Amino acid sequence: MRFPTLSTLFSSSLLLQWSTALATRNSVHTVHQLPKPTWIENIAARADGHLLVSLLTTPDLNLINPFANPPATTLIHSFPPDLGLLGITEITPNKFVILSGNLSLTTITAPPGEFAAWLVDFSAPAHSTTPAIRKLSQLPSDTGLANGLTALNPHTVLISDSTPGRLLSYNLHTNTFATVLADPATMAPAPNPGNIKIGINGLKYRDGYAYYTNIYISGLYRVAVDCETGAARGVVETLTTKLGEADDFAFTERGDVVVATDSGNTVLLVSPPKKGKGEWSVKTIAGAKDALTVAGGTSVAMGRTAKDRGVAYVATQGGLAGPVNGVV
Repeated sequence: MRFPTLSTLFSSSLLLQWSTALATRNSVHTVHQLPKPTWIENIAARADGHLLVSLLTTPDLNLINPFANPPATTLIHSFPPDLGLLGITEITPNKFVILSGNLSLTTITAPPGEFAAWLVDFSAPAHSTTPAIRKLSQLPSDTGLANGLTALNPHTVLISDSTPGRLLSYNLHTNTFATVLADPATMAPAPNPGNIKIGINGLKYRDGYAYYTNIYISGLYRVAVDCETGAARGVVETLTTKLGEADDFAFTERGDVVVATDSGNTVLLVSPPKKGKGEWSVKTIAGAKDALTVAGGTSVAMGRTAKDRGVAYVATQGGLAGPVNGVV
């Protein structure tokens, strides 16, 4: 089996790189390290290979060129008075939607409804490096924690609302939101030592299914959804519940899933069964619970150019949420 190459972005937040062309757990290197303390929440790869990185410790959106020597970092935009940024997704070529909010990193809570969606547009030639940015909408007043984000089609995104445990749709054309699924068994927050009210977390749409993780029940799930509205069209399938603290993830070209495990300090490769249905297999490809290699992995993006095809970029919060060995 071929595995992705891994790169990490640390924060101490780090961007790690791991390659599908290499099958060893040693094929990991740091692309760029940000100052301490920095929490990188999400990452998206542009078609030109540059990486959009959202921060949770500050409301900053950065652009990183992983091919530069050394890698170059540019502040694209800051979003005060919001405290931090969360999910990012590309809806059409070079147009991205990003979430901002007033999430407290001390309590991991936010006042209801204090989240917004923004458009970051690199598509015009004049904005290829400096995007046009505008606010799309404030999220509904009962939004608990707008977290994961994925494009359903060019005018609709899906949002994981982690505190109540539900999946929202947002139509950019009509500026309307709807709850498309609330499945308590797989989406609601589960008991955990810190009593953190986060359930559904990472989120991706692929081939007619919404895939999502639940961080404190260690699960990866999927449900068939309507490709226009996001409404659930079937029952929720449990793919595995062996992921530890599963956070955000990305798909490889062959359909495997690369998952960051937050305070589990690992990166996992989750693969569908070779024939028919059944539980997906799980393999650790980087890190360990007591290792600093991937300290607090938060999100994953796959490389999109000839230079980094098969590379998984992994962003981290540098152990801020759970110091490795109680120290870092």
